[in-house]
This record gives sequence, C-alpha cells and structure tokens, in this order.
Amino acid sequence: MSKKKYAAATIPTQPAHQPHRHAQERAIPWAGLHLEAKQRFGITRFRSGQRETLEAIFQGKNVLAVMPTGAGKSLCYQLPALFLGRAVIVVSPLIALMQDQQEKAEQAEIAVEKVDSTLSCAEQRTVTQLIAEGIPQLIYVTPERLEQREFLASLKENGVGLFVVDEAHCLSQWGHDFRPAYLGLRYARAALGYPPVLALTATATEQVAHEILEQLEAPDAVIVQAGVERPNLSFSVVPTVNNDAKLDRLTQLLLAEQGSGIVYTASVRSANELYER
Repeated sequence: MSKKKYAAATIPTQPAHQPHRHAQERAIPWAGLHLEAKQRFGITRFRSGQRETLEAIFQGKNVLAVMPTGAGKSLCYQLPALFLGRAVIVVSPLIALMQDQQEKAEQAEIAVEKVDSTLSCAEQRTVTQLIAEGIPQLIYVTPERLEQREFLASLKENGVGLFVVDEAHCLSQWGHDFRPAYLGLRYARAALGYPPVLALTATATEQVAHEILEQLEAPDAVIVQAGVERPNLSFSVVPTVNNDAKLDRLTQLLLAEQGSGIVYTASVRSANELYER
C-alpha cells in the first residue's frame, strides 16, 4: 500500500456543502495535464472523449462519459487526482479490477489506496489512518463500503474532489449488469456533500443514461459520447466439426499469438478444463 504523498499541483474546488448545480468557470491546466500525461503514462495526446471529459471535470461539472473499452476512461480521473487537491473516490464493482487499477496508479506514482473485503484488520487500520491524514490522492472502493457511515465520515473530513462511478451501467435496472448496492451511491454522494460526479461506462442506451443520472442526482451532467467504433477489432467465425477440432484450432491460435489474449468459456468448469489442457 502507498504510504507517501506525491507532489501535485492544486486548483481551487467548489465548496463541498452544496450540490454542483451551477459549476464555476475556472482555468484548465492543460499544460500541466499534458506534462503529467506524458511523464506518468507516456501519453502524448488525448483520445476522443478524454479532452471533453477532462474539460468538464476541471470546470466543476458533473459528467457522464460513454467510452468504449480501451478508450482510456481511467485517465479521466487519474490525472485530475494529481490536481484537485482533494481525494478522488472511485467506486468499482470488481475487486480484481480495483487491484489492477491500483497497480497502474502506483506505477504512475499516484498516492493510491483501495478499500475492499480483501484487506486484513491491520491493513484496514492503516488505510483508515492514511485517509485521516489526507494522503491518498486516489481511493478505490466497493459500493458496499460506502454504506458505512464511519467510512463516509472519514472521507468527508478531508473532502472529496471527484466522485467517480466506474461501470455506471450497474446503476440501471434496465442495464445488462444491474447491481443493487449501486443504488446507495446517491446517498453516499449526498453524505459527502455532493462532490462533482464522473460516471463512466462503455455503453449505455438513452434510457440507461437517463437512469444513471437520475440515480446520481446529476440531471445537469455533461454527456460525452466517444463513439463505439473500434477499428482495431475484427470479427470472424471458424467452423469446427467437434470439440476436439475446436481445441486444436484454439491451440494453433495460441501458438501463433505473440502477445496476450482472452479466451471466453461458457462456465468455470470449461475454463478450468481448458487451462489444464
């Protein structure tokens, strides 16, 4: 776990005691953002949707960003964490995803912590102390953790610069991955003093987008649509006569692949059998 606070530029934030119904105009530190993006992430230019999202965040506005997988959604809150002067809270539904994002943030030398059920009692005490000292710039949490009043109070003590809801489609009962614990996020945000919210998802119909913003009490949010076209993806079908032939074909693909890949199976059992093979 991170135990040191990295230097970061700060910009004034709106008072945390009122909803951000009318965002204040403020200078956007583009030069600093480009410098940090290059030095910490090796990024020389912002992709479609990233610039618009960052602009809205630094203007103190609520944002719903619909960006496809791999479009760089995480950068839209990792960079602000270096500038806002208050912790950026990121709500994530998957512990494995939180772990991966924490490791990437640590590699970029961002002071980051995660709070989930995998922490031991000693680790929880350490993280609680770090939060009390205002050290983490970025804090990953599960939605269930934000149901705890004591934890919310510790976050509010130092203020929250940005309230990020990753996989925001989990808020919608019309969505494909509804998660009941997400429905409590509106109350968590209220308890934190209505910090600006950034809702992120790879896909959302108009109805799902409306429900996401309604659940987060952010009807005035800027909606950023980065598009769904993925020119780096292609689709094809390879017919096989039986399971053995399918596995042989997969073996050929694996041998030919020089990088990394993902193989989807219908069940955990099938995944285990495939792994053993």
